[in-house]
Amino acid sequence: MGNDNGQSMAINFWLHVGSNFTSGTHTDNVWHTTATQRVGDNQTSFADSTDRTFFITGVQMEVGEQATPFEHRSFGEELALCQRYYFVHNPDGLQTYLYAGAYTAHTTTALHGVNFPTTMRSAPTVGSFTTSQLSGMTTNTEVGFCRFVCSATSNGSVAKITSAVSFDSEL
Repeated sequence: MGNDNGQSMAINFWLHVGSNFTSGTHTDNVWHTTATQRVGDNQTSFADSTDRTFFITGVQMEVGEQATPFEHRSFGEELALCQRYYFVHNPDGLQTYLYAGAYTAHTTTALHGVNFPTTMRSAPTVGSFTTSQLSGMTTNTEVGFCRFVCSATSNGSVAKITSAVSFDSEL
C-alpha cells in the first residue's frame, strides 16, 4: 500500500447486496477479487426490516506494520481536527450582515470578520456565496480568520452575505 492519498485499500460493510455480489461460490476467510464471490448468498438484507440497527466503533487503520494503542478522542477534539481542513460559516442560518460604515458613519465601506473555530492547516480558499446590496467584495484569509471588505450600495444600506460561506484548506 502506498503512503499517499491514493486508494490503496477499501473496507466494505455489506448491509445489503444483490445477486451481482452473491451469485458466485463464496468461501469464508478468503480474500476474493471476483465480484460475484464477495458475499455469501445466505445473508439477510439490512433493508428488509425497519427494526435493524448497525453499530460500528473501535476501527483504526494505520500506516506501517506495528499497531499502536487505540486513540480515544472526544467528539469536540475530532471536530476541531476536521475543522483544520474545512469549515462552514453560517451563524444564524440565513444571513450574515456586513457592517455598513463599521468604523465611520459617513462611508459605504462594509467590513465583516470571521474567526475560525480552530487554526486551519493553511490559509483557506473561500467558497462561493451570495450577497445583497454590496459591490467590490475582497477577502483576506489567514489560518485563523477571514476579513471581507466591500462597498455597500449606499450609505446606511444593509450590505450582507446571504448564504453560508465555506473555507477549504484541504491538501
